[in-house]
Amino acid sequence: MDTLAAGLTTIVNNEMRNKGECLISPASKLLGKVLRVMQLNGYIGEFEFIDDGRTGKFKVQLLGRINRCGAIRPRFSVKLDGFEAWEKKYLPSRDIG
Repeated sequence: MDTLAAGLTTIVNNEMRNKGECLISPASKLLGKVLRVMQLNGYIGEFEFIDDGRTGKFKVQLLGRINRCGAIRPRFSVKLDGFEAWEKKYLPSRDIG
């Protein structure tokens, strides 16, 4: 199961329904880091990890600023000098999203 793709899909679905917050389950370290980046860029509000004794959950405050987001699959390992080429190949356009 891809926890990153499932978490981002949950966020987009709850944004479309104009929810104020959502619960993302299961949680992962990678998803936590992605949520931190989204928070620093102003797309989501506060989020917290809830330990349920299993994999955990994230409770995320939504601000209504996300139009679309998702995981790029499969995850490719990219060197620093090749990052710009992959970015042009997979992202829709500059300054969107």
